[in-house]
Amino acid sequence: LHISLSQKRGAYTLASVLSAVLAIRRSAAAVCGGPQEIEHLRTAFAACGGPLHRLNQLLPGRLHQALVKAFDPDDVRLDVMVEVAALVRSAASDIPALSKQGPTAWEAAQPESDRKERAMLRVAVEITFAELFQLQQLPDDVLV
Repeated sequence: LHISLSQKRGAYTLASVLSAVLAIRRSAAAVCGGPQEIEHLRTAFAACGGPLHRLNQLLPGRLHQALVKAFDPDDVRLDVMVEVAALVRSAASDIPALSKQGPTAWEAAQPESDRKERAMLRVAVEITFAELFQLQQLPDDVLV
């Protein structure tokens, strides 16, 4: 499992969880683009921070394990869901400021083509600002 996650960990990061929550909320309004939209949002949110930023890291071990083991929402304890909701809310509040910052030192060291792609992804993130603000306002029982 460890080797597998080190190869394909993007789906288990905080950016991915935030993307999934946002896509699920969009699907309730019949505007969700499915897995492709989740991946696009994850990539855009991940671009707001460097590789070591918490958006690009796995959830804390206890939360990560509980979510990976769950087959059904009822398999996840309420306290775990409340912690995940707090992380999602916190990430949603961080992203607007992160996206408006200039390139990080890590980004500045990347090739020009990578910097241009990250800049375009940051523009894509700005489109979600209103939705991110709405996520921050939701109570835990609605967010999870």
